[in-house]
Amino acid sequence: MGWFFRYALILAVPLFGMYYFNTKQILNAGGKLWNWNRKKARLWFVLVSCYANLLPLVALVAVWLGGRPATQALAGENRLLDYFIVYPFWFSLVITAQTFFLIIFWKLAKTLVRYALGKKTIDWQVFEPKVIAALYVFGFCYTFLSIIANTWVIRVNERSVQLPEHFAALDGVTIVQVSDVQGDGRTTPDFIRSLVEKANSLNPDIILFGGDVVTSGPKYVESTINVLAELNAKYVKAAAIGDHDMFSGKQPIIDGMKRAGFVVLEDSSLTLTINETPVTITGLVYTYRQRPGEDEILYTLKNGNGSYKILTVHQPREFLVDYAKQQGYHLFTAGHTHGGAIAFGIPGMFLVAPSRFETKYFTGFYEVGDMLVSVNNGLGHTLAPIRFQAPVEITVIRLVK
Repeated sequence: MGWFFRYALILAVPLFGMYYFNTKQILNAGGKLWNWNRKKARLWFVLVSCYANLLPLVALVAVWLGGRPATQALAGENRLLDYFIVYPFWFSLVITAQTFFLIIFWKLAKTLVRYALGKKTIDWQVFEPKVIAALYVFGFCYTFLSIIANTWVIRVNERSVQLPEHFAALDGVTIVQVSDVQGDGRTTPDFIRSLVEKANSLNPDIILFGGDVVTSGPKYVESTINVLAELNAKYVKAAAIGDHDMFSGKQPIIDGMKRAGFVVLEDSSLTLTINETPVTITGLVYTYRQRPGEDEILYTLKNGNGSYKILTVHQPREFLVDYAKQQGYHLFTAGHTHGGAIAFGIPGMFLVAPSRFETKYFTGFYEVGDMLVSVNNGLGHTLAPIRFQAPVEITVIRLVK
């Protein structure tokens, strides 16, 4: 059984429960506020829900008729299928889950209010349907617009880093971090070029690429690397190796990236001089298919003494962050997580995303002692072709004295 179907089965039961819960809540609210005919309204909800969830069925039929290669049409190779089958499924899934969490949050808040007020209760029969309806309207609009903005609008995420006094000469150096481009039928050369143009407009001194050139296979390797070749840095473009680089053919991707002007760092370092100050960039290969042992990691990291030290790696594993801190690195950069890709919850309070179960360093910036950890959300997609509360982005790190 392919990974798509395993995930589909894992999602099926909780998703069905959320659809059922949401439908019941909105039917109750609609009946009380607008006198909906519950039988007709329920039929419409069932029809819309069935249409929105055609993707797993279509995928099963495609495999039955043509084997696994037939599912490529559902991986961005066919625009009509994307617009009428794939995107409705993922938009519906995310909207359903996010509104479910909003309603559950409301139910908990209501319980606390009722407990606090005691006998001084609110007329919940009148008040609650209005709240439920408002939450559904808000949840739908917020989620729908956020998906569009997070998926197709490239954010520039900036951070200034205070330099140690003896590296003051690096004041003003700009490091641009990109990762997980994952060129495919949806992440097209035109979209990747928009990232390249935005990155170049930032006048980077150093560009760090966190791995994953394409999503899978060799088809989009050349076209994606040809666009990445247009990235410009004053001093160096350095690249780490990602999981999908391994899955798609490691050596052709490395060769292509070198032709595109990148220094590909495989458990190795380079040292350059900026304003008469040494800067050492170390690249560590840590992926699902290639994981060096502890001795190899420590041997790779023990270098660059006296330099401003930067480590770039694909996966931001916690023990790698600890090792880098112990070895005196000033900056740790990674990708891999996609910022969670789809993260449910309330921004600023809590977010639940699959990548949080793999590492606590899953998006943005973290201060670990004197070292800054920067995890870039990337540009492309793996399972879901959309983003929610995990916007595609370029990371900019400015060194300041």
